[in-house]
Amino acid sequence: SLEGCDTTMMFAVENTVSIEDIVTDEIALILQPNPASSYFIINVEIPEGQKGEVRITDAVGKLIETRTVSGSNEMTINTINLQVGTYFVTLETENRTKIERIIIYKD
Repeated sequence: SLEGCDTTMMFAVENTVSIEDIVTDEIALILQPNPASSYFIINVEIPEGQKGEVRITDAVGKLIETRTVSGSNEMTINTINLQVGTYFVTLETENRTKIERIIIYKD
């Protein structure tokens, strides 16, 4: 007699994911300069055909600004009305979220 597993199982594969599916779903959020004094630039890239939302919040979560974006965007944010401190920029799409921190200082 044979010892060991005597059960045979069969599986059906219904969905597969390719490398292209994963890569094309990526989003990018770049803040520069960081730290920033009088302004900073937000560079956003999201997959073609998708929309996203960029939110700037302060360290306690108070919403400072919101913008709707699609594709590649570059936004210049004037910091004249922002207090010195740490802020968070969030890029959110249907299925991805990216958060970056920016530090504001005054000369």
